[in-house]
Amino acid sequence: MNIVACTSPLQTGRIDNNLQWFRSHHDEIMSREPDLIVMAQNSLTGLVSDTLLRDTDFQSKLDAALCELSTFFSVPAIGSQDQWLHGQRKHRTLYFENGKATELDSATISCERQTLYIRADENAPFPNDLPVIDLFSRPATLSSPAYHNSIRIDALTVVDCGGYFEPHTGFLHCGETCHGGWQQGIYTVALTTSGWRTSAPLTCTWKQMNLLRWQLQTILRTLSLRDVVIGLSGGIDSTVNALLYQSVVGKDHILGVTMPSSYTSSVTRSIAKQLAKNAGIPLLTVPIKESVEATRTQLKKIAKATGVSLSLDGLPYENLQARDRTSRVLATIASALGATFTCNANKTETTVGYGTMYGDIAGALAATADLWKHEVYELAKDLDDFMGGGIIPREVFTVPPSAELSSAQDVTKGFGDPLIYPYHDYLFASWVQDTPLSLAEILECYEECTLTKRLGATVEVGTLFADADAFVADLERWWTLYRGLSIAKRVQAPPILAAGPYPFGKYLEAQGEPRYSDRYLAKRKKLLKK
Repeated sequence: MNIVACTSPLQTGRIDNNLQWFRSHHDEIMSREPDLIVMAQNSLTGLVSDTLLRDTDFQSKLDAALCELSTFFSVPAIGSQDQWLHGQRKHRTLYFENGKATELDSATISCERQTLYIRADENAPFPNDLPVIDLFSRPATLSSPAYHNSIRIDALTVVDCGGYFEPHTGFLHCGETCHGGWQQGIYTVALTTSGWRTSAPLTCTWKQMNLLRWQLQTILRTLSLRDVVIGLSGGIDSTVNALLYQSVVGKDHILGVTMPSSYTSSVTRSIAKQLAKNAGIPLLTVPIKESVEATRTQLKKIAKATGVSLSLDGLPYENLQARDRTSRVLATIASALGATFTCNANKTETTVGYGTMYGDIAGALAATADLWKHEVYELAKDLDDFMGGGIIPREVFTVPPSAELSSAQDVTKGFGDPLIYPYHDYLFASWVQDTPLSLAEILECYEECTLTKRLGATVEVGTLFADADAFVADLERWWTLYRGLSIAKRVQAPPILAAGPYPFGKYLEAQGEPRYSDRYLAKRKKLLKK
C-alpha cells in the first residue's frame, strides 16, 4: 500500500490559504501514485479556539472546504478535523472518497492485500498485530477551562503493535526503531509485507531538536513574532536556547544580553562573549550591580523609616538580582525592540521550582522546560552540529551549572546549583511519568542498594549521601517543593514546549500540601532507626 502523507504549513484559522495549499500541490501528491492519502489533523483550520470554531461564517466556510476536499482526489483520503456540532467541539475523523466525506470510527482499511488500522478515537486500543495510522494524537485542548501551561503541538506515543505512523508529525515507529521528521511537505510511506518504509529523510533516532524547532517556527509565526532577546549567562541552558532560537529566526533577529552581577565569574562572562561571537549575534552587556544595590538601599531606608523589619540578604537578595535581570532589563529591551524574550529553564528546575518568579521564570515561551538537564547537554551537541559546528565554547560543557547569585555558587571554586543532576534528573523523572515511583518504593530501593539501577541514574546514588538521614532529608526537600510551591510557579510559568510524552500541563495539578503516605512514613521510621 502506497500512502502519501501531507504535512501542510498550517495557517491557524485561514481556511482559504490552507485549502489553497492542497490545490497547488495536487499534481505533486498524485504523482506519487498513492493508494491512500493521509492529511494532518485540522489541515484546514489548525487548532483554533471554540469561539472561532462556533462562528457561523467560519462553520460555513469549513463545510464548503470539506466538500471540495471530498471531490479533490481520485483516490481515497483520510484526515481529521475539529468541528462545532450540537453545541460542542467534536474531533471527527473523515474518509473522503467518490465525492463523499464519511465519519470514521476506528476501523481497518485494506488495499493491495495490505490491511492497516485507523485509530480514530482516543479511547480505541492499539491492536497487537496490525500497522496503525493514528489520527487522534492531538494537542492539549486550548479551550479547556483548566489552565494548561504546556503548548503541545504534537503528541509523542510509542506503542507495541505492528508499526505506528503519525502522518501529521512524521513520527514513524517500526518495531524498535523510531523515526521523527516533523517537517512540512509531502512524503511517501509504503506499507509492505515487512512493515513500514518511508521516503522522508528521517533520522534513525528521534531528535528532540527537530520537534522543538518545528514548534518554535509554528508558534512564532502564529503569534507574528520574529525578533528575540535572550539573556546569556554563559551556562548550558541559555547557550542552547540561543542556538535553538537562532536556528529558527536567524542571527539577524537575535539579540544577546549579558547582565553580570557581583557574583558573575570571568569564566561565564568569557563563555557568553565567545558564544555570541561564534554565533554572529550582537551582545549587550548591562551590569546590574548598581541597580540591585540601589533597590536594596532604597527599600532598607524606607523600611527603617516606617519601622518595618526588612531583610534583603540571602535568598531575597538572590531573587532581587534575578528579577532585576529579567523584569527590568530583558523585558524593557524586548518591549523597546518590539521583540519577545525567552525563558531558559529546564525540566529539572521546573519540577522543583528552582527559579525566581518574575525573574528567570519569565518570558514568552519556555522552549527547553520539558528537557531534563542531561537532555539539554545532548541537545547542545545536536544544535552545534546542525549550525555547522564549533559555535558552542567547550567550556560550557565543563563549567558547573550555577545561577551565580551568591558566593556559595562560585563556579571558579567548583560551586554551583544545589541539584545533583546525574541523580536528580532521574529521580524527578520517576515522579512525573504516567505511573510514578512512590516515595515508599524509592526508600525500598535505597535500602536494597538498587535505586541507581531502578532510576537509570548515571551516578551511584549511594555515594552521594553520608548516611540514610542525609538521603531522606534530600528526598523530602525536593518532594516537598515538587508537590508544594513549585506547582504555583509552574502554573504561572511561560508556556512549555513539549519535547516528550510527559510535559507539565499534560495532567492537571492542584495546589495542596505535600503528602507522605503511611507506608512511606513506616519505612522511613524503620530505615532511620538503623
